[in-house]
Amino acid sequence: DLYIRFENGIILANDTNFTSQAVDKINGFDILEREFDIHLDQGIPISEAQFLEMEERVVLLNNDLDKISNLRSIFKVKIGNPTNENLYNLGLQLMQLEGVVYCSLISATPIQPSADIPPTTASYQQQQGYIGINPGVNMQYAWDNFQTGTGIVIRDIEYGFNANHEEFVAGASSIAVGMTVSTQASADYTEHGTAVFGVVYANKGNYGVSGLAHGASAMILYPEWQQSGYNRIYAVSQAVASAQTGDVIIYEMQEYGQNSNFVPAEYNQVVWDLTVAANAIGAVVVAAAGNGNQNLDDLFYVPYMSRGDSGAIIVGAGTSNTLHNKLSFSTYGSRIDLQGWGQNVYTTGY
Repeated sequence: DLYIRFENGIILANDTNFTSQAVDKINGFDILEREFDIHLDQGIPISEAQFLEMEERVVLLNNDLDKISNLRSIFKVKIGNPTNENLYNLGLQLMQLEGVVYCSLISATPIQPSADIPPTTASYQQQQGYIGINPGVNMQYAWDNFQTGTGIVIRDIEYGFNANHEEFVAGASSIAVGMTVSTQASADYTEHGTAVFGVVYANKGNYGVSGLAHGASAMILYPEWQQSGYNRIYAVSQAVASAQTGDVIIYEMQEYGQNSNFVPAEYNQVVWDLTVAANAIGAVVVAAAGNGNQNLDDLFYVPYMSRGDSGAIIVGAGTSNTLHNKLSFSTYGSRIDLQGWGQNVYTTGY
């Protein structure tokens, strides 16, 4: 799929005839419109009421309204013959037009989630070592001080999870209202979510494992692969539009970087803009670095790094000992904020 962002105010979001506006206001757009049979749709599927609510929260937090206005200026580009080659070539030509901020391609098919790295894990720890003191995160200290996630909603973006697991049936875990999990998503995809939900939100009872934020008000899945098809932008948009100040949004996603190696999801410019907007309304975005062993300080990634900091906390995969070394598969570089355990994680699922 191809997305385009215009300079703010060029295309009016309250006028549904976006294509004709672009033809009238962007010099040279008419030629490409005829050549490729272009039709523009609203790119970020957030309602006007949701946009207004987000803008109100930005004002209360004294943040920059442009971080929300940018989302209004993003459109999805549809063409008569949407091959990868045609979309790529059109994107290159559109980026040459005055008034175009960027064009961004994003996969229209599911991107492989993180998974157990060969060789297969033979056994698990007898307890969740990551709860304790170093090399863990010392979550027990937080619990002892009554910090268990109370009042916070956690919104997880990935493929699915097992809502019938005994660790979740008593809590407020769910799939976002109006969304579904694709029946084509295999256990390799959906059970990753079950594992994440276990680490974060598993019931703290007298059996099984305990979630680090087991006291959170709710944990909600926003599936990017629905029964209606795969659409990452829709899933991220719905999570951001629903988030309240203080909520946590987890990006359990990765994106293709150089040579199709995995990097953070925000490498895609549209996801990056959504992330900036999420932080502007006071949500906390926590994102996976990706399993591509990519150095984000490499020259190839200069355009991405030059955008600055989106505000997301980006987490790489490290060893489960006190050295906290980067694991071989984890993407790294100065943009990565910290390393979580990338091995020996005792949790639900799989």
